[in-house]
Amino acid sequence: MSFGFGLSSGGSVLIAQYWGKGDIGRIRKVMRISMQLVFLASLGITVVCLLMPEGILRIFMRRSSRRAPAIWRWWRFRIFRTAFPTTI
Repeated sequence: MSFGFGLSSGGSVLIAQYWGKGDIGRIRKVMRISMQLVFLASLGITVVCLLMPEGILRIFMRRSSRRAPAIWRWWRFRIFRTAFPTTI
């Protein structure tokens, strides 16, 4: 989240400068690059969380008695996520 906030803050400075200059092409370029970087970062985090849910939960939960229900809810979410597009 802070990566996206930092990127948008830095991008807004560049966009404001290019807006004052009237360079719409550069504004689009800055927006495209910042959106791509945030997308890639979020995709990477998503892949890590999907591949290693127990490892991620170990970081945030110390007691193993709380981890087991959380992992069970994660598996139920995976099943729901797979079945959800068929209901639309």
